[in-house]
Amino acid sequence: MAVLRGSNGLATIAGVVLDTNGEIVRNARVFYNSGGTKSTQTNSSGAFVLESIPEGIVRINAELNVGGVNYVGENHVETFANERTKNLVIVIGREGQQATMEGTVTDRFGAPLEKARVHANAGYLGSSLALTDRNGRYSMSGLFPGSTYDIQASGRTYVSDNTARSFSAGQRVTQNFVLSDAGSPTLQAPNNLSAVVWTSPRINTSMPVRPNGVKEMIRKMLDTKRGPRHAGVGKKPKNTAGNNPIEVDLFWDTYRNDNLLGYGIYRGTSQTGNTTGIEYFADPLANFFADSDRNLNENTNYYYEITALNSNYPDFNNSESDFSNRYGVRPIGDMTLRNVTTGPLTFNWSSCRGAEKYTVFLFNSYPDMGVSAFWPFDAGSTAAATTTGTSLVYTGPGLTSGRKYYYVVLALANADDSRSISAIGSFNAP
Repeated sequence: MAVLRGSNGLATIAGVVLDTNGEIVRNARVFYNSGGTKSTQTNSSGAFVLESIPEGIVRINAELNVGGVNYVGENHVETFANERTKNLVIVIGREGQQATMEGTVTDRFGAPLEKARVHANAGYLGSSLALTDRNGRYSMSGLFPGSTYDIQASGRTYVSDNTARSFSAGQRVTQNFVLSDAGSPTLQAPNNLSAVVWTSPRINTSMPVRPNGVKEMIRKMLDTKRGPRHAGVGKKPKNTAGNNPIEVDLFWDTYRNDNLLGYGIYRGTSQTGNTTGIEYFADPLANFFADSDRNLNENTNYYYEITALNSNYPDFNNSESDFSNRYGVRPIGDMTLRNVTTGPLTFNWSSCRGAEKYTVFLFNSYPDMGVSAFWPFDAGSTAAATTTGTSLVYTGPGLTSGRKYYYVVLALANADDSRSISAIGSFNAP
C-alpha cells in the first residue's frame, strides 16, 4: 500500500469537540500553541478547522467557560504537509477533574524507545494519543473518570504492550510499558467491514459544518448493530451538484493483536476491480474511519476494503494482511427544504436525487448539545414520520401555538446506507 504525502508546506486539522457524554460542544476555543498561538472556535455542530499547523505529531487543546467553570481537554494528532488531517476528537471536561497517565516505554532490555505511540480508547470518546520523547517518557492528559480505557503502547518493529484501566477524578498514575521484539506474523484480515455515506448541507461559514449532533441521533436509531461511534469532520464542501460535502463512514469489528500497528484503507469504483490505498491509519485500537475526500461525488459507486498492518509494515512481504470483505456505497444528492405550510401543518422539500424515502425529525429546541427529536422518538416510531413523497403532514404530539420548533429531513436509499441530511429548518407553530 502506498499513500503519497506532500513534501512542503503546512498542515490543516479538522475535528470535533465533545463532552464526556459524547455530545458535541459549540463555541469552544480550539488552539495550537508552539511559537505562537493559532486558534479557532467550534461551530454549532462542534466542528473546527485549524490551518497552518506544522507537520508531525502536535498537541491540540480545547477550552470552554460556562458560568465561570472552565472545561478543558487535549489530544495529539499526526499531521502531514499540504494535507488535511481529519477525525481528531477532543473531549473536554471540568478543569481539575481529568486524570493524567504518564510513564515510560522501553524495549525488553530496558532501553528507552523514542517516538513510541501510546493510545487510550474509551469507545465513543475516541482514541487519545501520546508520543514518547528521547528518554522513552510520555504523558497523556485529558482522561476521564467513569470510563474504562483500552490502552496500548506500540512502535514499528515491536510487539505491543496492552492494559485496561479506569481513572479517578484528578488522579495522576504511572503506567510503564515494555515492548518485545517483533517477528513478522501474518495477521488475519479485519472482519465485517460496513459503511454508510452521508451527504450533508453546505452552510455559509468558513468551517465545514456538519450537523453532527443530529447525525449521532440518527446513527443511534438506524445503526444499532454498529454501536456508538462519532463521525469525523471532513473537508470544505465540494462534492455534489450543490457543492455539498460527502463523507463515507467505515466500521469494522474491534481487532486486538499485539502485533497490530494500524490499518490500510483502500477504495475503488468497481465491485470486482482493483482498489487503491488512500490512507495508512496508525491507530491499532480503532474500529471506525471517515473518508471525506474532496473527490467523492454523488451518483458514483465506491467500494472499500481494509487490511491489518503488523509492526514491521512496510518492510516485509507479509506485514499486511489479506483484504477484508469489500463493501460498496453510493452517495445520493442534496436535501433541500421548502417552506413549512399550515392547515394542516405540512413539511415540504425538494426531491433528492437517488432517494427512496424521507424521514422528518422534529425538535423542541435547536438540535445541539444532546437535544433529541421528540417526533419520531425511537426507531420503532419512524413510520409515521416517513414518506416516499416530497411533503409530509405532521401527525405527532400537540404543539404549543407560537412556539419555535426545529426540524431536519433525512433522505435514505440503498438499505439506509445512503443518507442525505437537510439543513436545520425552523417554524413557529400555528
